[in-house]
Amino acid sequence: MTYEQTKVNVDFSLVGDDFNPEYISKMLKLEPTEVLKKGEFLIGRKIPNIETTWSIQTGFEPSLDIKDQLIKIINQLIGKKEVLQKLCLELPMRPVFQVTVLVKNQEIPVIYLDSIALEFISSIGATIDIDIDV
Repeated sequence: MTYEQTKVNVDFSLVGDDFNPEYISKMLKLEPTEVLKKGEFLIGRKIPNIETTWSIQTGFEPSLDIKDQLIKIINQLIGKKEVLQKLCLELPMRPVFQVTVLVKNQEIPVIYLDSIALEFISSIGATIDIDIDV
């Protein structure tokens, strides 16, 4: 019998009606983990994407503290705060942090956001969504 661990994924996305994801990559000097374009169909879906999304993700990692994954994403973005602020003002998009927790063996991770994370999230006008799958 294998022991399954609780896993956490943190995703930072720029989401909007229609924008050029290549421009975002160039301005941020980052390659996205995923790009979804408005109107395109994902494999296996019958409904097209309703928005364009540019995102970077940690991927699911064993964790008992969401801060471990959140800081990995923030560290990639923290020196790009002004660029993110400018992009969100000039393009029709919004920044979103998505934290997804897959709970195994009733091991729920610590959900704690320190002042550094909160200040950065707030400074770029981002929202944060935390989903826990028990």
